[in-house]
Amino acid sequence: MSKLERSFRNSFQKLDLKKVLDDHEKLEVLSHVSDTLADDCLKHLHWKAHQDVSKVLHNCDSAHESIMKFKEQIGGVPEWVNWDLVRQGQDVFWKYMVPVNIILTNYSLAGGLAANDMANTLECNGSDKKPPLTNARVMNTSKFVLDVMKDADCLRPWTGEGWSLIVRVRMLHAKAR
Repeated sequence: MSKLERSFRNSFQKLDLKKVLDDHEKLEVLSHVSDTLADDCLKHLHWKAHQDVSKVLHNCDSAHESIMKFKEQIGGVPEWVNWDLVRQGQDVFWKYMVPVNIILTNYSLAGGLAANDMANTLECNGSDKKPPLTNARVMNTSKFVLDVMKDADCLRPWTGEGWSLIVRVRMLHAKAR
């Protein structure tokens, strides 16, 4: 077992999810946290959900401050990012992919879609009344996780496929708010 795996296992064992998930007040506070940078950018960006948002942003010549701030944030890599550790984390994911996907699909995604307090995004766009669309969302989320875990290069700003997907999801969530 690698050092990273031991660290992950120790951290996970210390996490008391039941205590966090049973505290309705803590969850309620989190439901009001938003991404103001993406929200502000979206107000001024001429983007439709069917378009590739990373291309729209890259080609956007708007000098609006909110768009420029958003582009600056998503286009940079924090100095603390260690690409070797990112790759190691992705290796751990692929090693334990089967149980991780079972947990993500059956507990995180299905639980989130079923919980009243966590389904506002689906409700605001009508997906809660369209089971095939909800199923497609579960499938898209699963595909998203697999795509961003391909390799470290897929997460590099402006060129990585995983990075583009992350920006797209961030903007879709802003659109749903």
